[in-house]
Amino acid sequence: MVPKLTLALRLARRFPDNASLLAELREDKTIRRTIDAYDYLSGVAREGGSVTVADVAAAVKLPLSGTAQAANAKAVATILAALTTYDFEEATPILTTLVLRKAGRRPPPAFFALIDDMGLLTPYDDEESFVKDETARVHKNWVAA
Repeated sequence: MVPKLTLALRLARRFPDNASLLAELREDKTIRRTIDAYDYLSGVAREGGSVTVADVAAAVKLPLSGTAQAANAKAVATILAALTTYDFEEATPILTTLVLRKAGRRPPPAFFALIDDMGLLTPYDDEESFVKDETARVHKNWVAA
């Protein structure tokens, strides 16, 4: 699922003025939510902020409560993994660094597992140093955009 989402996001970012392509991509709910999550996090980055996983879930209309909580949490995790992978493949700052488990806390464990698999943690002594540096890179990149 992640490769499909990263490909769709790549197409949406490369051809932002192609209305028919965007409409076709948005027909798939997961792709639409992935594009929406990217746009949401881009706005957060431009403002120099951070958000929680629940904020992202709410922004893409996948509430983390009620009967669909487990399925929605899994969908949000897939979307965040796709966004992380997309930024890694594009060699851009990792937007999902701004997504914290709870306000004022650190990103979820799955985030660290993924970026460790990508080799991004290797030059750092600890995860907090990575988050601090990458958050600064994200904010600098998006505030300038």
